[in-house]
Amino acid sequence: MAAGGEQPCISGTKHYCCKNPKPAAFSKCDWVKKGSPPRFEQDFICEDSCPSGQIKLATQVGGMYADNGCFGGARAYCCEPPKPLTPRGDDDPFGGKQNKEFQLLLEGYMKNPTCPATILNPSEGSMFGNTWTKRDIELEAAEYRTLHGRATDCESDRFFRMTSFGSLLLTVSDSSLEPLSLVYDDIFADSYDTELGSANIRSYYRSHPGIDPHALINYVFMNPTAAGQGLRRAASTETTFCHLLPTAKREAARELSGRPKNLSTIASRHITWLQNINVGRPDMSTILDGILNNELSLHYARWQHLNRQGGPMLELAYWIGDTPGVPTGAELDRFRDSSEGNAERFVVFHFHINEETNWLAHVDGRTRIGVQSVQVFHGYDSDGREDVAWRVDNTASTRDGFACPEDELWYIGAATTLPTNQIAEDATFFERLQRWSQMLFDEGYLASRGANLILTGGSTVTNNGQRDIDPNDAGRLLRGGATHPAWGQIMQNVNFLIDGDGFIFHTDEPARLRRRTA
Repeated sequence: MAAGGEQPCISGTKHYCCKNPKPAAFSKCDWVKKGSPPRFEQDFICEDSCPSGQIKLATQVGGMYADNGCFGGARAYCCEPPKPLTPRGDDDPFGGKQNKEFQLLLEGYMKNPTCPATILNPSEGSMFGNTWTKRDIELEAAEYRTLHGRATDCESDRFFRMTSFGSLLLTVSDSSLEPLSLVYDDIFADSYDTELGSANIRSYYRSHPGIDPHALINYVFMNPTAAGQGLRRAASTETTFCHLLPTAKREAARELSGRPKNLSTIASRHITWLQNINVGRPDMSTILDGILNNELSLHYARWQHLNRQGGPMLELAYWIGDTPGVPTGAELDRFRDSSEGNAERFVVFHFHINEETNWLAHVDGRTRIGVQSVQVFHGYDSDGREDVAWRVDNTASTRDGFACPEDELWYIGAATTLPTNQIAEDATFFERLQRWSQMLFDEGYLASRGANLILTGGSTVTNNGQRDIDPNDAGRLLRGGATHPAWGQIMQNVNFLIDGDGFIFHTDEPARLRRRTA
């Protein structure tokens, strides 16, 4: 055999057996009569050797009646050497000691895979914004360095180290990834869902340039049984609700997609857009159910203009309860993050618009607003200032959300064919998302009525008996600091609600829960 200790069989066969973990795969294997060049045109005497640089795995004895071409000696089964997964020295950052460490961390995690979500409860991080920093997580790990839970590997600094290796699967060049990928796929992904394979999650990450790699890999490891279906739901959401942009606008959209997006700071409270393993963090389907049943009531809407993110952003703040500002109790805790004590009072959405795209377009018989991405987070307290209206404080939560590919937009309220042959949970989610999209359009927040608050000087058209903004002559977009001539105020400084044919430009701030600091 390969090590030279096994001799060829006179009769019968031997088996090549390995203990776990399996060795790396051999490649380019073939039977070879001799490793040295043949001395004669017809060379029937075999030498049981391999060419230089190959490894002998087995031999097969020849003879007068053998059918392997060897009348004497034995031929060898030769292979290219495998790429090692064991330590090879400090000059190989991923195939040596670090790879072995990743392997041991994954093996420890697999002994108790529910530990991170149910016991350690680390921050998942903001899925959008690239705000997760190594220092943040190391500080968090230092606070929980003692063991938690039932298994000795349930430790925060181990989890941080494992997810740091995992994020390399998304961010490092392909040529350096194979050793890490082999370990990750063999120990983790193959045990749960092929959708979580290294090639699949790498493709998902690279097709969504705004996603934070640490938050994505954290989601996978904290929801091992649900993350695969979650990524499938995300892909179905994009194909169902996102529409391809006209060609003339794609280059501008692609240029803006590379701009930095610093959307929030690292924190704890979390809503999961994708499925989770139900450990107290509500997923998006649950939140939509609350909105559609008025258990979450709209407290205010607010336009902002974010130059670094490409243009306007509509903030919708929903109060957890059917009457804005009226406190609610445990009966609505399913909309809160129980891992943080069920203290949240708001669910806040940010609808991001890229002004360099056809964000106003005639779609499905009406003028509709095209959204590039939607982000959602919990809110705990309000943060008002004397010169502008109050808003929900957005520094106490991490963010999740949904983003269309860079060449596509979600046109709010447009009819779409919902996917079929889905699991029940996904079918319910898609139905709720479409109903909410239609509600936002019908109520006017993401339609011509809402857009009129940040546009001036344009024309209107009649669509199906309704007056809409003319997408070919929408007027001038008012950025932050510009007063709207029709309303006499800076629209980015005020909250509003749509009331029948008019607007309410004042919404009462709920009692604050903590003293504002200077």
